[in-house]
Amino acid sequence: MENTTDDQPHWDVHAKLEDPMGVLAIALGQWEDGRPPPFARRAANTAMDEIDRMLATLHQMRSRLVGEIRAADDATAARTDALLAATDTLIGGIKGQDTP
Repeated sequence: MENTTDDQPHWDVHAKLEDPMGVLAIALGQWEDGRPPPFARRAANTAMDEIDRMLATLHQMRSRLVGEIRAADDATAARTDALLAATDTLIGGIKGQDTP
């Protein structure tokens, strides 16, 4: 399996989102616990930043998945074309043997 630049497997969703989710949980807790407005506002900004970070990570994972799906579909189509061509050749050879 390929690794990403941060040395995490590219499909390890938990590893990629664990840190931002922890920061998000803390920030939301600070927002909700009735801290003075400047601290609460800073916590809300932190929460939004972490949500944006997680969305960017998910988007990167989705983009990679779409590329891999397309490559797999192309490979499947090539195998299907080869199988159909071999079948046509086999059927053509059988039909050719039946003629007098």
